[in-house]
Amino acid sequence: MRNKPRIHFLIFLNIVFFTCAPSYASANAMENKLKALYIVRIAEFIKWPEAAEKTSFKICIAEKSPIFEQLQLLQVGTINKHPLHIVAFNKDTSLLDCHILYSEKGEAEISVIQHPILTMSSELHFARQGGMIEFYIAQSKVRMKANLEAFALAHLKPSSKLIRLLTIVTTAEQKQ
Repeated sequence: MRNKPRIHFLIFLNIVFFTCAPSYASANAMENKLKALYIVRIAEFIKWPEAAEKTSFKICIAEKSPIFEQLQLLQVGTINKHPLHIVAFNKDTSLLDCHILYSEKGEAEISVIQHPILTMSSELHFARQGGMIEFYIAQSKVRMKANLEAFALAHLKPSSKLIRLLTIVTTAEQKQ
């Protein structure tokens, strides 16, 4: 008889675990879908220099990223009247062919900052370290921070509509 409360407690824990885990997984999936959608839609609100005009529009992202799969599922054919290509980047990929570079946490590479490449990440302090757009979660919503100094260095101009959606940070704030 003493084992019944323990068994009931174990059953309760299993129910809680198996019912909560899918909701966490679906929250992560929704977050990744939103980030993928933002990545694609933000491109329409950026003015690239004429020198950066290419025959296609490339978003470069690590293939292992959960956002890579979501970008492929979006089925967006064109951006700014150019065919869209989702490129799985690795060490051999020429990042200078990319319009957008999305890097995951821990693999942020901001060395392309002098080139007209929009850099994005979910890495903490990415924007303050010189990246252009950093995704973060606030009040269970995907939000964005932006470093306008980084945009200027890369000769990219975000539209005023986009700027209204962003929390602006500066590189100098990281030093404080």
